[in-house]
Amino acid sequence: MPDVAAIGFLQWSKEIKDVPTVNMTSDCQISHSLIFIDVSKTTTINYNQFNYNSADLDFNLRVVAEGLQLLRDNRFLVVKKKLDQGGNMYPSYLVQKLPNTPQSDIDQMVFSLHYDALRLLPFPGPYLMEEYLINRSTTLFPNATNKQHPVLVFENFVNLGPEINIVFIGAKTVSKLDKGNPTKFQSALEQIQFGGLLLYLSEGKINIVNRLLPFLSFVNGATLCLITRDCKSLVKEKARLDIENKWKFQAKGEHQTACPDDHRPLFFLTGHLVHETSPHE
Repeated sequence: MPDVAAIGFLQWSKEIKDVPTVNMTSDCQISHSLIFIDVSKTTTINYNQFNYNSADLDFNLRVVAEGLQLLRDNRFLVVKKKLDQGGNMYPSYLVQKLPNTPQSDIDQMVFSLHYDALRLLPFPGPYLMEEYLINRSTTLFPNATNKQHPVLVFENFVNLGPEINIVFIGAKTVSKLDKGNPTKFQSALEQIQFGGLLLYLSEGKINIVNRLLPFLSFVNGATLCLITRDCKSLVKEKARLDIENKWKFQAKGEHQTACPDDHRPLFFLTGHLVHETSPHE
């Protein structure tokens, strides 16, 4: 198995009666189970340690983007049990989560840069950002609640909850497609009308965005959400991507995760499509 980079196992479920005797292996995403990784093949793949809700899926996508294979062995079932004592315990914020957080408090995970935060939470900025996106995705991307109009996400996978469909594109995937049939790839993009665009630039700029934007089509009123590591980067990325002529951003609309400066706060703003864009405009 020269191209297999990771092997996982089937997760145990009470609905599984017997171990399958056919299709004993599956070429698919592997998560929520015991995983063996071939480190000699994955040395160039970065594991995003600041992805808290979907780190396994994000890693899977990065492996596939490298042209490597993921394999799941269906003959073994894995059961995980939480131990409250012993071993290396998780950080307190992952164990406690956000204690008894009502929906009205979700909005307190972020605050406008032009107003003081009501309170600062002792959680990492990326963790608060993920929780906010999961719980407020339908508010941020109202036009994407129609499953036919997904949100386009570049490079860094983000969980937007069960009501929003996502199309994920990685830079290395685009590079490989360019060497194959780039026209077919661009044509496939043109067939989709997106309900939103999420640019999660916590690891720096994503160079493929400028190149692909002319081929993308969005529904009227689609939302663009730009997330960066600092406030200055919001301004720089808006200028670099040249998006202000088609996307209207609210004055003083910059927000920050409600965490202390030493907890890696993230900054974001949202804009709405001024008029319908088409690859043929």
